[in-house]
Amino acid sequence: PASASALPGTNGTSTSIHDAYGATPGLGNGIIATNLDATGLSQTPGDQSGAQCSVADLVVTNSGTPNPVVPGGNITYTQTVNNNGPQSALNVVFSEAIPTNTTFVSLASPAAWTCTTPAVGSGGNVSCTLPSNNINVLSTFTLVVQVGAATPSGTTISDTDSVSSGVNDNNLANNTATVNTLVA
Repeated sequence: PASASALPGTNGTSTSIHDAYGATPGLGNGIIATNLDATGLSQTPGDQSGAQCSVADLVVTNSGTPNPVVPGGNITYTQTVNNNGPQSALNVVFSEAIPTNTTFVSLASPAAWTCTTPAVGSGGNVSCTLPSNNINVLSTFTLVVQVGAATPSGTTISDTDSVSSGVNDNNLANNTATVNTLVA
């Protein structure tokens, strides 16, 4: 959709037209939005024509073993991040909070990712970044946490990881993944 407003002009003077454009929801992936002038022709060089909207579909998974886990035992989470496309995802962030009733032990992450973790034996957040995730490049993370020795049997430990990026994601439903582990 576009809107235009013109400044008043008289014969021999110029008139300015101000355009405002918004993306139409539901446009297909890979659509190129071009800014056209009032005649329908592309604007002159230097104007913002030919801008492209990047779209990716980041997917995250999460699984934990063993299940159930004994108080004082470790849970190993295997987590993956993948980009189903159709374009590369930029400024990707993988993150999660260390679950309640557990403390951080270790994180093995893919070489291209930069990660920050809490200190061993404490709670906090894990955050990993990647400048660009190409289509169908699978990244696997292995997070190990220790269940508190005093955690009562019957407690459910819930771990949720998430992924986001600096481009439009056409399916936000698969950007988080939760796994529950029973303490027994």
